Amino acid sequence: MPKKADPLVGKRIVDVSPMQKSEMSAFGWASPGVRILLKDGTKIYASQDPEGNGPGTIFGEAPPGTMPEGKGAFYIFGDINDKELLYNRMIIDVRPMTDTELERQAWDSHERATVLVLDDKATLFPSRDDEGNGSGVWFVESKGRQEIL
Repeated sequence: MPKKADPLVGKRIVDVSPMQKSEMSAFGWASPGVRILLKDGTKIYASQDPEGNGPGTIFGEAPPGTMPEGKGAFYIFGDINDKELLYNRMIIDVRPMTDTELERQAWDSHERATVLVLDDKATLFPSRDDEGNGSGVWFVESKGRQEIL
């Protein structure tokens, strides 16, 4: 049986911004995280854990070969540079972190976050905090439903 494509595959990013107060309140978070908004209205948030105990941080890696080895990592905070970097990028794959990606973050195999692969081959993944002390999870809101990746 062929693998079913993730519903995020093929969707375009139209905005990256800090969460609004109403979104923070809905999660019960005192500090803002970052929201990725897709063209169809789907919203993606990084959480520090599956229970949603607080916002996580979005980490990324530049496409292979575009930066010197080990210098392609970046954070997404929802500022204007992030909007320009990710605007109109399409999600082409949703997959677990590879062993190499885990090693680069110095995370154990039980901390294998879900990676969003973009059409320029950049990758995004959630961290539990801005120091990269472990993986986070994605919360996805679409059509009034919320799921955890």
